[in-house]
Amino acid sequence: MHHKERILIIYGSLNSVPSAEGMAPAKVIFETVNILQKKYNIHVLSRYNQNLDTLNYDNAIYKHTHPNIFDKIILNFIKLFISYRRRKDFFITGKDESVIYYFSV
Repeated sequence: MHHKERILIIYGSLNSVPSAEGMAPAKVIFETVNILQKKYNIHVLSRYNQNLDTLNYDNAIYKHTHPNIFDKIILNFIKLFISYRRRKDFFITGKDESVIYYFSV
């Protein structure tokens, strides 16, 4: 029995894949997955967007993170003990929504 190679794509943007707003990078990933899914077992992880509920997509391929209370607690803990500048250097961003997305991934 031949198994397809597995690929995980983690989208680092705060947008989702697929994109309800039509964001170009997400569209490129979506179209690429459509082409390659016959040969590979592909999964895409991106940020949840409430507008995804209006789209038709394969839930087995596209997974979305939902920040939970634990992620929020970690973010607040980090904000207490690590300066904005150090957070920005470490996470490449200082935005709370980006940092919490990275935790939820």
